[in-house]
Amino acid sequence: MMKHIICAAVLMIVMAACGSDEPKPNVGTPEAVDLGLSVKWASYNVGAMDASNYGGLYCWADTTGSHHSLDGIDLEFHDLEGYVKCTWKSIHYGGLSPMIDISGKACDIATYKWGSEWRIPTQAEMQELITACKWTEETVGTTRGWRVTGPSGKSIFMPAAGMRVGDNTDYRGSVAYYWTSTLLPASQQLAQGYDCAVPCAARAITVMPGKAPVADTQLRCYGLSVRAVHK
Repeated sequence: MMKHIICAAVLMIVMAACGSDEPKPNVGTPEAVDLGLSVKWASYNVGAMDASNYGGLYCWADTTGSHHSLDGIDLEFHDLEGYVKCTWKSIHYGGLSPMIDISGKACDIATYKWGSEWRIPTQAEMQELITACKWTEETVGTTRGWRVTGPSGKSIFMPAAGMRVGDNTDYRGSVAYYWTSTLLPASQQLAQGYDCAVPCAARAITVMPGKAPVADTQLRCYGLSVRAVHK
């Protein structure tokens, strides 16, 4: 009896950290585009209906897509010194003990929304996308972003949806931020400019006008775009 109670308690903690409490049906999935890479890429962002939509801005490891709060997360930005001091007490966005990699796991919003064939790309898969493909600025309808053409000659459009911090969205229509599934280990945080007792950031990419896409890191409580890959 005690074993069942402990298991139930553990499950509740995982669900709170991921933000989900019930399965979501697999609806409105995109095309899996073969760019000639190690995985196929979704034709549009999670939360979008087609390539011209920005889609949602999701915090890392939040399957609800609705958690914006910074409650339990204190941030002190020391711009001159080049670091941010973070005190993390929030149970959301992966919680106090986040997984090293959430791709295809319970905290993966792509898997949660689109089914088990879809997942957030790993750091290595996203790195392959930015190094093996040609990125060209383009506007689809009224949506600005980048046309990403792979070795196969096929392409996907990645909108510049910006970033959400709390309830504020910045850089929409000018900068693209995309999550990977890979956590920034605590041992590497200080070198990346984070002073925090727990792992507070995850790997991402940033794409700015007139510049090549770069591998980056962002705080887990920030809302970024998600472009899924197909298993």
